[in-house]
Formats: sequence, structure tokens, C-alpha cells
Amino acid sequence: MRAIKIFILGIIFSLYIFSIFLPAVTLPSPGTGSATLEYGYDILLIGWFGIIFLIPAWIANFTFIASLILNLLSKNNTDAKIIMSCITVILAATTVLSPFRLTRNNLEIGFYVWVSSFILLLLYNVAEKYLSKPNLEN
Repeated sequence: MRAIKIFILGIIFSLYIFSIFLPAVTLPSPGTGSATLEYGYDILLIGWFGIIFLIPAWIANFTFIASLILNLLSKNNTDAKIIMSCITVILAATTVLSPFRLTRNNLEIGFYVWVSSFILLLLYNVAEKYLSKPNLEN
């Protein structure tokens, strides 16, 4: 069972890493009127600046890693895993929910793979909690 868990978490983490090397967002270039395609690694390095513009999505990277570590180290603390995963998804959602949000036209495939890794971790944590309970009727 532990090997399956590590395998699933490895796939989820691989998606996250893969998203870093994909185009993430198209940003307007100041003064030129053209747009610049930014990759996930660019956003990972400069994303903290988004906090100033009420887009705390960058923090989701830290909560995601913390959630993965919690998954690897804790067997029974499923509520904490679910809460941490929910926080991660909510933070990532601020990318499109912020008053200074990017439109869907600006978001690229890397963004969707990035968010998908967070959602898959949340789904895994929920499934782990509700599907792995022993059958008490027997």
C-alpha cells in the first residue's frame, strides 16, 4: 500500500515539475504593446511579486510541497492533508479570482497542469480518507 501511495504522489509531483517547464502565461510587455510568453520557471522565480497585486497564488507552491511532505510523513492525519490541499487549490484559484486577474486568454497550458497537480492531490487526500476506512459492519 505504501508503494502505491508513493507512486501516486510521485505522479502528482511529476505533473507539478512538468508544469514548471511549460508555457504558463502570456503577459503584456510594458510600453511595447506586445506580449511575452512566460514559462512556469519564470513565474516560480518572480511570482512572489504577485502578492503586491493581490494575487497570492505563488504561495500555493509552498502549501503544495508541505501537503506532499505531510502525505509522506503522516499516516493518520487525513484532515490536515485535506485542509492543506484545499488551501493550495484556493491559493492557486486567486490567479483568476483576483481583481487584477489574468483573463483565460492569457493563461497557457502550464498553468492548467500546475493547478491540475493541486486538484489531483486534493482528490487523492479525500479518496484516502473516505475509501481507506475499514469496513466496520463485518
